[in-house]
Amino acid sequence: MYDSIAQQLLPIEAAILDALNMVPSASKALDTLIDNLEPTGARIAYRFGSRLRAGEMFGDRDLNDLESLLQPVLAEIEAGWVSEVIADEHCPGGAWINKRLTNRAAELNRTVEPLVALQRCLQLIQNLRRADRITRRVIAETQT
Repeated sequence: MYDSIAQQLLPIEAAILDALNMVPSASKALDTLIDNLEPTGARIAYRFGSRLRAGEMFGDRDLNDLESLLQPVLAEIEAGWVSEVIADEHCPGGAWINKRLTNRAAELNRTVEPLVALQRCLQLIQNLRRADRITRRVIAETQT
Protein backbone atom coordinates (compact mmCIF):
# COMPACT_ATOMS: atom_id res chain seq x y z
CA MET A 1 0.00 0.00 0.00
CA TYR A 2 2.80 2.44 0.91
CA ASP A 3 4.41 2.02 -2.52
CA SER A 4 1.20 2.76 -4.39
CA ILE A 5 0.56 5.88 -2.32
CA ALA A 6 4.16 7.08 -2.68
CA GLN A 7 3.94 6.75 -6.46
CA GLN A 8 1.04 9.23 -6.50
CA LEU A 9 2.84 11.88 -4.45
CA LEU A 10 4.80 14.84 -5.68
CA PRO A 11 8.58 14.45 -5.15
CA ILE A 12 8.57 16.82 -2.17
CA GLU A 13 5.60 15.04 -0.59
CA ALA A 14 7.35 11.69 -1.03
CA ALA A 15 10.54 13.08 0.54
CA ILE A 16 8.58 14.46 3.50
CA LEU A 17 6.83 11.10 3.95
CA ASP A 18 10.21 9.35 3.86
CA ALA A 19 11.57 11.77 6.49
CA LEU A 20 8.57 11.21 8.73
CA ASN A 21 9.04 7.45 8.44
CA MET A 22 12.65 7.89 9.56
CA VAL A 23 11.69 9.68 12.79
CA PRO A 24 11.56 6.62 15.09
CA SER A 25 14.97 5.24 14.09
CA ALA A 26 16.57 8.70 13.92
CA SER A 27 15.16 9.57 17.34
CA LYS A 28 16.56 6.37 18.84
CA ALA A 29 19.95 7.05 17.21
CA LEU A 30 19.93 10.60 18.56
CA ASP A 31 19.22 9.35 22.09
CA THR A 32 22.17 6.97 21.83
CA LEU A 33 24.43 9.62 20.34
CA ILE A 34 23.75 12.27 22.99
CA ASP A 35 25.95 10.41 25.48
CA ASN A 36 28.92 10.78 23.12
CA LEU A 37 28.55 14.52 22.54
CA GLU A 38 30.23 17.45 24.21
CA PRO A 39 27.91 19.87 26.09
CA THR A 40 27.36 22.19 23.11
CA GLY A 41 26.51 19.26 20.85
CA ALA A 42 24.22 17.79 23.48
CA ARG A 43 22.26 21.06 23.70
CA ILE A 44 21.83 21.09 19.92
CA ALA A 45 20.81 17.42 20.04
CA TYR A 46 18.16 18.02 22.72
CA ARG A 47 16.76 20.99 20.78
CA PHE A 48 16.75 19.09 17.48
CA GLY A 49 15.39 15.96 19.18
CA SER A 50 12.31 17.76 20.46
CA ARG A 51 11.53 19.08 16.96
CA LEU A 52 12.27 15.66 15.47
CA ARG A 53 9.86 13.86 17.80
CA ALA A 54 7.18 16.43 16.98
CA GLY A 55 7.72 15.86 13.24
CA GLU A 56 8.74 19.50 12.83
CA MET A 57 12.24 19.09 11.39
CA PHE A 58 11.82 20.55 7.93
CA GLY A 59 13.32 24.03 8.31
CA ASP A 60 16.79 25.18 7.31
CA ARG A 61 17.73 25.44 11.00
CA ASP A 62 16.92 21.77 11.48
CA LEU A 63 19.24 20.70 8.69
CA ASN A 64 21.96 23.00 10.04
CA ASP A 65 21.53 21.58 13.56
CA LEU A 66 21.70 18.03 12.26
CA GLU A 67 24.81 18.80 10.22
CA SER A 68 26.41 20.45 13.28
CA LEU A 69 25.66 17.34 15.34
CA LEU A 70 26.98 14.93 12.77
CA GLN A 71 30.12 16.80 11.72
CA PRO A 72 32.32 15.91 14.74
CA VAL A 73 30.93 12.38 14.90
CA LEU A 74 31.59 11.75 11.21
CA ALA A 75 35.10 13.19 11.65
CA GLU A 76 35.67 10.76 14.52
CA ILE A 77 34.44 7.90 12.37
CA GLU A 78 36.73 8.95 9.52
CA ALA A 79 39.69 9.11 11.92
CA GLY A 80 38.83 5.57 13.02
CA TRP A 81 40.01 3.94 9.80
CA VAL A 82 43.01 1.67 10.31
CA SER A 83 45.09 -0.22 7.76
CA GLU A 84 46.39 -3.67 8.51
CA VAL A 85 48.98 -5.50 6.45
CA ILE A 86 47.93 -9.11 6.08
CA ALA A 87 50.78 -11.45 5.14
CA ASP A 88 49.61 -13.93 2.53
CA GLU A 89 51.93 -16.37 0.84
CA HIS A 90 49.39 -16.81 -1.97
CA CYS A 91 49.26 -13.09 -2.76
CA PRO A 92 51.62 -12.07 -5.61
CA GLY A 93 52.89 -9.14 -3.51
CA GLY A 94 53.32 -11.29 -0.41
CA ALA A 95 50.69 -9.35 1.51
CA TRP A 96 47.58 -7.29 1.13
CA ILE A 97 46.19 -4.30 2.98
CA ASN A 98 42.92 -4.49 4.85
CA LYS A 99 41.23 -1.19 5.74
CA ARG A 100 38.65 -1.30 8.49
CA LEU A 101 37.09 0.83 11.17
CA THR A 102 38.07 0.46 14.79
CA ASN A 103 35.39 -1.08 16.98
CA ARG A 104 34.50 2.34 18.43
CA ALA A 105 34.27 3.96 14.99
CA ALA A 106 32.22 1.06 13.62
CA GLU A 107 29.81 1.36 16.55
CA LEU A 108 29.47 5.11 16.01
CA ASN A 109 28.93 4.53 12.30
CA ARG A 110 26.09 2.09 12.99
CA THR A 111 24.60 4.52 15.51
CA VAL A 112 24.53 7.52 13.18
CA GLU A 113 23.31 5.72 10.03
CA PRO A 114 19.64 6.72 10.59
CA LEU A 115 20.68 10.33 11.25
CA VAL A 116 22.82 10.44 8.11
CA ALA A 117 19.87 9.07 6.10
CA LEU A 118 17.61 11.71 7.65
CA GLN A 119 20.18 14.39 6.82
CA ARG A 120 20.18 13.33 3.16
CA CYS A 121 16.39 13.37 3.12
CA LEU A 122 16.19 16.84 4.72
CA GLN A 123 18.79 18.08 2.21
CA LEU A 124 16.62 16.70 -0.60
CA ILE A 125 13.57 18.48 0.80
CA GLN A 126 15.52 21.73 1.05
CA ASN A 127 16.73 21.34 -2.56
CA LEU A 128 13.20 20.59 -3.79
CA ARG A 129 11.89 23.71 -2.02
CA ARG A 130 14.69 25.76 -3.55
CA ALA A 131 13.97 24.33 -7.01
CA ASP A 132 10.29 25.20 -6.60
CA ARG A 133 11.12 28.81 -5.68
CA ILE A 134 13.47 29.15 -8.66
CA THR A 135 10.94 27.60 -11.01
CA ARG A 136 8.21 29.97 -9.84
CA ARG A 137 10.52 32.96 -10.27
CA VAL A 138 11.57 31.90 -13.80
CA ILE A 139 7.93 31.36 -14.80
CA ALA A 140 6.96 34.75 -13.39
CA GLU A 141 9.82 36.44 -15.26
CA THR A 142 8.84 34.86 -18.56
CA GLN A 143 5.23 35.95 -18.14
CA THR A 144 6.09 39.62 -17.69
